[in-house]
Amino acid sequence: MRRTARFKIQEACDDVYSDPDDATAAGRLRRLLGGSPTNGVATAAGGVVSPASWRRLVKIACDELHDDPEDRDARDRLLLLLAAGDGLTPAVA
Repeated sequence: MRRTARFKIQEACDDVYSDPDDATAAGRLRRLLGGSPTNGVATAAGGVVSPASWRRLVKIACDELHDDPEDRDARDRLLLLLAAGDGLTPAVA
C-alpha cells in the first residue's frame, strides 16, 4: 500500500519533532515540502521560501506578537524570520 504525501509529511514532522537536530529527518521533510524557488529567502536550516511567502509569514508573526508581546515563541519566530530575510529588503535609516 502506497503511503500518501500527507502521511509522509506527518511522519517526517514526527521525526523532526522528536529530534530537531536530525539532519537526515530534516532533509527528508524539506524534500517532502516541495521545491525551492530560485529567487527565495534562504533560511538558516537550508530551506527556501519565496519573498511573498516570507512577507506573509512575517506579517503573521507580527500579528501574533502584537496580540501578546510577552509570547516568547512568537518573538522567537519573528526573530528567526527577520534573520532569514536579512538583505532581502533595503535597510531604512
